[in-house]
Amino acid sequence: MENMGKSYTEVHFNAEDLQELNDARIAIEQAIIARLNKAGIYYRSFSRVKSEDSLNKKIEKGRYEGERKIQDLLGIRINLFYYEDINICEKILNDTFQSLNWSKSKNQENEFHAQKRNGVFVLPARYARNISSDLWDKPIDQTFEVQLRTLLFEGWHEIEHDMRYKFKKSEDVSAEFWDGQNKMSRIMNSIIANLELCDWSIVQIFDNMADNQIDDKNWEYALRSKYRLKMNDDDLKEDLDSYFDENPEAALPFFDISKQELVDVLLREKVVKEISPNRIFYLLNKNIVHDINVHQLLMNETFEPIRRREQIAELHPLKSDRVFNQEVYIRPEAFDTASSIIYDWAYERIHEVFNQMPKNIDRLRYESIGYKIVIDYDPHAGYFYMDMQHLSSIEAGAIWHTKAEICRIEKGTVLRVENICEAFTSRVRHYSRPRFMRDIYRRVGFIDADRAIGRHEDRESEFSFDELISLVKHPERKLSIIAAIKNSEEYDWSTDFAGYIIDYEKVERDLAGISHVVTVSNECMNMIYPAVEDNDKKAAVLYWKKGKSSVQVFTAEEVKNCRFEEVYQSQGISEYEKAFRYQLKELIKDEFKE
Repeated sequence: MENMGKSYTEVHFNAEDLQELNDARIAIEQAIIARLNKAGIYYRSFSRVKSEDSLNKKIEKGRYEGERKIQDLLGIRINLFYYEDINICEKILNDTFQSLNWSKSKNQENEFHAQKRNGVFVLPARYARNISSDLWDKPIDQTFEVQLRTLLFEGWHEIEHDMRYKFKKSEDVSAEFWDGQNKMSRIMNSIIANLELCDWSIVQIFDNMADNQIDDKNWEYALRSKYRLKMNDDDLKEDLDSYFDENPEAALPFFDISKQELVDVLLREKVVKEISPNRIFYLLNKNIVHDINVHQLLMNETFEPIRRREQIAELHPLKSDRVFNQEVYIRPEAFDTASSIIYDWAYERIHEVFNQMPKNIDRLRYESIGYKIVIDYDPHAGYFYMDMQHLSSIEAGAIWHTKAEICRIEKGTVLRVENICEAFTSRVRHYSRPRFMRDIYRRVGFIDADRAIGRHEDRESEFSFDELISLVKHPERKLSIIAAIKNSEEYDWSTDFAGYIIDYEKVERDLAGISHVVTVSNECMNMIYPAVEDNDKKAAVLYWKKGKSSVQVFTAEEVKNCRFEEVYQSQGISEYEKAFRYQLKELIKDEFKE
């Protein structure tokens, strides 16, 4: 009887959705952690998927109707050691994901407020599309929230949230729990002033120490105090220390650089390496200061890449995730070359484990703990088979399992490849094509739907309508099709790619061997438009999934409005085009995980 009159449908997670949500939460948190680690920021991170009970209580209050939706289904909290890093972390997040809004504490001279900053970001489509539509039919947005706090405020926030915020009837009216407790409430608020003073004082202490250490020519300690980043225990190189002692004016420019500038320099580096005092001086000199003497002193220094290994607390059955699966034809005469390419790839990865493995292809079977290689090879019958397993070098407990088969069948010479990651931990596994597939594509090419594609094939001219339909409906087609349509009009916002809205040549390179990328002729375009145009919206790109004859249409307006959900991949004036190419590539790559 209590639920009579209820005007909303309760949220209930099925097991698959809950797993997908947790995989997305882990993947997003790990992406943030990777950036913070690369920048050397001191932090602690926590994450959660909002519970059914919490969601239903929010919805029941009736605040989420129409356009207003719950935006923190996935929540991540970053607790920072230094309050200055809140601004730095906000920039890192904005440079990593597509931000929708930030809410910040208001600073007023006569009031103290807990320093907090909450950002709402678009949930990348590759996670959202794995969740059943039933969940998105509720007033729940396809977003996630990141909360930034300092460690000192974190404890106060937890107490305030559980012991005061939850008992508010509204934003301004307190419930009975705090009735008549005005004095205690003011004292509770006064704690914030002390915490804010502590956060400010910690930074000031180290800034003052840095000034003193510069005066005393303690260059390494001054660097650590000034920038407050995670550095290893390496000592400053003696020659560099002596150079700064003799030329203190040469050292000063390294301490006039802001922490934000240094973080930006670290994040621009392609490889994550140990952060040491020597590496900080090296990078600041390389990117900003440009002192020839410092360059000569540090140019031969080697900075080792970091290999982070996950710690497995307890053993569980291995979870298998297929990250690549493809079947395609090759020319019969390419059998030997393709077999050698696959064998050489396997030899390169595993011959140090099995040093008896011959350099040239042969039938063999070797096994050890965590490693296996099986090769079946009969060149006369036109048959090659490889089954290889090896331990991951970067994820503790993970095993990579790759299978490849080349055989002659009635319809031609077929190449089948499967790549699987087996691990204890649950996480979002991204598409991972073995390198030998790209090498085979480049050196001998593929045949799909009677069409030869590959680096050495001459690019076909624009497709006619009959050619396109023949490719779409071919019963043996095993690749998707991307068709770029030439604009019938010019758009002010469009960068010109020979009359197309997208750079189809880059699309072709990006999707080499996993999709047909074609352009269509004016004749074809005129015949396609009546079927795919929606009023005044102009079709720009057509997409057929492998084995499907139904088309997905991307209009010029949809391409224009495309944005990076994870934005650090690219920036620039043609961001819409790069973002569209990126999302198109992700869409097609997902086909090869099925």
